Parts: sequence; structure tokens; C-alpha cells
Amino acid sequence: MEYKDDCIGRLAAAQCFEFVTLAVVLANAIWVAIDIDYNKAPSLAQSQSQFIIVENFFCTYFTFELAVRFLGAKRKSDLRTDAWFWFDGFLLALMITETWIVFFIVLGMGSSGETPIGKISSMLRMLRLARLARVVRLFRAVPELMTLIKAMGSALRTVLIALLLLMVTMYVFAIALVTTTEDSDVGTELFKDVPNAIYTLTRDGILPDNAPILHAFEDEGWLPTLVILLFINTATFAILNMLVGILCEVAFRVSKVYGDRMQTEFIKAQLTDIYTQNIDANSDGFVSKDEFLGIVRNDVANRAVQALGVDTQALSEQADMIFDAVDDHGEPFERRLNFSDFLDVVVSMQPGNDCTLYDINALQKFIDGRLGMVESELGVSKKNMRGSVRAGAAPNPQMEGLRSQVLILERLYGDLMVSQMQLESDVQSMSDLLTVSSGGNLPPIMEPTLDPMTQTGSTHYSQGSRPTKPLPVAAGDEEPDITSEHGD
Repeated sequence: MEYKDDCIGRLAAAQCFEFVTLAVVLANAIWVAIDIDYNKAPSLAQSQSQFIIVENFFCTYFTFELAVRFLGAKRKSDLRTDAWFWFDGFLLALMITETWIVFFIVLGMGSSGETPIGKISSMLRMLRLARLARVVRLFRAVPELMTLIKAMGSALRTVLIALLLLMVTMYVFAIALVTTTEDSDVGTELFKDVPNAIYTLTRDGILPDNAPILHAFEDEGWLPTLVILLFINTATFAILNMLVGILCEVAFRVSKVYGDRMQTEFIKAQLTDIYTQNIDANSDGFVSKDEFLGIVRNDVANRAVQALGVDTQALSEQADMIFDAVDDHGEPFERRLNFSDFLDVVVSMQPGNDCTLYDINALQKFIDGRLGMVESELGVSKKNMRGSVRAGAAPNPQMEGLRSQVLILERLYGDLMVSQMQLESDVQSMSDLLTVSSGGNLPPIMEPTLDPMTQTGSTHYSQGSRPTKPLPVAAGDEEPDITSEHGD
């Protein structure tokens, strides 16, 4: 919901106003229990003064809160699709009817419970329980509650199928027990007909621990018995069993994360020893491309990396992407990583890791660098081609090879351009997705860049990437047709 930029709109959008409303909602839910326990009057007009004052306070506040949301809305048409606004409006209408409208009608016409107005007031008193539905608003303040409710909703179909199977089983056995105990005392007492047999199996067979309380409710009628049965099934089979499942899932995840972390730290220590003793010849603490390949080819290091689940063959094929880079002037250079960054690169290659926006951005930068080198080589080749065409050089094998090289470079350039556009589309899609999921607060992307002092990789924050340059052409020159007759 979007609110106006005035005092009412800012109040409606203020987080403190939302917290105060949630506190009043919680207090109202507690007050309903107090009112039911201590206020025995049939209507609010016959209640003691403290009950009247508190009811008027809640009714006044909820009216004020809904009015603020209505007046502060920037577009009133949005309220037509705001389910929370209509939900709160319905509950407020019930509260106003009982607290103010019926209150003054009862005062004017008589407050006896035998009068029609008194009966209506008593019915509205029962509807006071509907206010507890407003507690659902607390779910918005505690997202974990909403997660549990959605999980129960997702499992509802499976639960209903399981209950259907249970009902079919009880129905079959109820018929069998009614038939086999027809002339016995047990049949007369517990299985005199199929509905009673189903209830007996539910009470004493499925819920034996709750049988005493169910026996106590049997003489009160079917409605209280049905309510207590619904509570027992919801609390025992749904919520408590879900809690057991959550605890098992959390324990499994914690043990897996802790075990993976311990294994990773142990293997990192092994790789550190191998690097310092056998690989790092100049003892500078940085990993070059050759040293990286040396680590991958080392038997002990190879086994340690494979223990992490990393494919060493695929890791070695990523050497160009990890170490090759292009500086700000378009010149290629070999990046060097400190050993801790190298270990992070190895761990990031585990097959269970998800692809992130940083991974796509790094791949895009690698393709950008390759594009720069292809552009440079293609520009040199075309320059040589133009010189040969203008000089009218006769066809020769060297010219044919140069022409083939230009065609290959142009095809490679085109393929790289297609890959770059696809990556830009993927980066934008992932960026939009992350922006929506983070509420518009997208963190900056971490990208490796060149440290001009040490020629090693460092990290800085950026949101852009190197723009694709057009194919280099000398000033005043026109593109020659390398397939023309004169070019041949």
C-alpha cells in the first residue's frame, strides 16, 4: 500500500504506528478472555463501568486506525483490492454494532435479555470471539508464523488424504465390530450402531490419552464434543507433529553444516601445508596461474580437493577465467590471488553451491576481457588486410591465411557478442529478482579488480561492467569487403 506524503500518510506508513496497533490487537485478544471470565452481564449496557470503558477504548482506537489507513492511502482505488483493509473493516463493523449502536438501543428500549434487543445483544456477545481473528495480523510481524501456516497449507491435501484413509479404515472396522458384537454387552455399550462404533474407535483407539476428557464432554452435546475433537486433532496431529518434524530438520541441517564446515577447514589446512612446502617457490603468499595448475596436478592436493566434492579437471579448466584479466587500458595481464582467496575459489566450486549474481557477473567480465582481445586482434588483422587491398597485392597463400584468420575472428567475435548479450539479460533478470526479494535494497556486487601496486587481485564494489566497444576502424578508412574480387 502506498501512502500520501502528508502527516496522515506518514503516520499510516510509520513503523511505530504499526507496532502500537499490533500491541493493541494483542491486548484486545487478552481482554476477550478477561471479559468472558469476569463479565457475566448479558449485554454491554448492563456491564460494570470498567468493562464499558475498555470496550469503548478498543472500539475508538480501531476506528481511528482504520480511518488513518483510509485517509492516508494515496490511491483509494487500491483499498478495493486490499484484503487486510476489508478484513479489519468487517471486524470493526461488528465491534461498532455491539459497542455503540446496540448499546444505545438497549439503553433506550430496555436491557432485559428476554426482549428482542436483549437477544440480539447476547448474540453479538457471542460474535465477540470473532475479534480473535484480528490476531492474524500478528503473523505479518512474525514471518516465521506465516511460514508455518503456509507449510500447513501446502501439506493440507496430503493430510486430508491420510485422514480419508483413516476414516475408511475406521468405517470398515466399525461395521465389523457392530456385526461381531451384536448380542454382547460390549456391543450394546460401545458398538450399538456404526456412528457410535466410529466414535468409540476414535476416542479409545486413536486418542486413548484423551479419552477421559472426551467422556466428560459426551453429556454436553455433540457441538462441544466436536470442538474438543477438532482441538485435539489440530494440536496433536498437526502442530505438535510438525514441531517434531521441524526439530528433526533443524538438527539434520545443523549437523550437516557443522560437519561440512569441519571437513572444509581440515582440507584447507592440508592444502595450506602442501602449498607452503611444495608449491610456493618464491614464498610470496600469492597463487599464480602456474602455481594453481601445480596444486591441481599435485596428487595429495588433488585428493584433498576431490574430498570437497570438487572436480579437479573442471577446476583446472577454470584457470583462464580465474587468472586472466584485462586492465583499464585493455591490456591483458595475469591476476594473482592470495592463498585465502584461492581457497575460497576452490570451495566455491563445490557442486552443491548455487549460482549467484556474482558468478554471472564474473563470467560476464571474463567474456568482456576476451572480447577486448578479439577486438584488438581483429583490428590488427583488418588493418593489414586494408593495406594489402590498397596496394593491390597479388593473391598469395599468406593473404589467404590472413583472410581465413579474419573470418574466424569475426565469427568468434559474433559468438562472444551473443554470449555477452545473453549474460547481460541473465544478470538483469537475477538483479530484478534479488531486488524484489530484498525489498529494493540490493547490495552491491563484489568484483575482482587489479591492484596497480602488486598486480594482484583485490575486491571492490561496483554495479557496472566494461561496455562493449565497437570494432576498431582507423579514422577515414572504410571497411573493405574481404570477399570481393579485388580483395582476392
